[in-house]
Amino acid sequence: MSEFLRDLRPYHEAGFINLLGVIALLGVVLVALLPQLLRWLRRPILHIAIPGNYFAPKQNFSNENIAVYSLAAPFILRNAGHSPAAHIRAVATDFYKFVPGPRMSCDHVRSSQHALEGSEIDLPPGFSTPILLCSFTGAGRYKSGFVIGRSIKCAFSFPNQASGVAAGSGGVKFSPPPDLDAGTYVARVIISGSNVPPASTLIMMELGDEVNPELGEEIKLGIAGSRERRAVEKADVRRQKFRISQG
Repeated sequence: MSEFLRDLRPYHEAGFINLLGVIALLGVVLVALLPQLLRWLRRPILHIAIPGNYFAPKQNFSNENIAVYSLAAPFILRNAGHSPAAHIRAVATDFYKFVPGPRMSCDHVRSSQHALEGSEIDLPPGFSTPILLCSFTGAGRYKSGFVIGRSIKCAFSFPNQASGVAAGSGGVKFSPPPDLDAGTYVARVIISGSNVPPASTLIMMELGDEVNPELGEEIKLGIAGSRERRAVEKADVRRQKFRISQG
């Protein structure tokens, strides 16, 4: 035994024995952390995708008395991970409207906590789903305005004997009411789930008035760039200072 220890003494003095102890300790730690590491590698990973220069397509419908068209502008949510994303919820929490002019500046104009239509789902790995961000409907000369995250329903009432509606009192009623006017906005979209931590994305929204009867209104979406993100940060700073001064 003593001869065996004498043979090991040069290795001990050279530090090899200590090195083996460190390697063994690291092995124990790695085995203990391996389940958590595998869960992290297989976690759901959500990505927002918007085609470049995306314009919401115009969809035409017909009614007995009036022509109807609608716009629906969704973004695409994709699970690029290796496990299902459970109970996904997307909320457009804040809206910032850009001020026309050479300076890139914006002001906070609206907050919301309503889930966007198409979210509140489970998303398997490798699958994608559309999430509605903004919609618009027109019926003849009647306009719904721009609505956030919800489809628009129309109720028609036109004067005729069968309906009992008096002449001059007909029209179209839209539900829900409009949320935003025409203009250029940035929307802060928060996406979270029961196994997905909340993540924020800034999405550009260009809401256009009717240019001519042939084209009608338009909705254009895109991911906000660095200039837009800086403008939003400055708007948040001004908003925070205002809250402090009011408090």
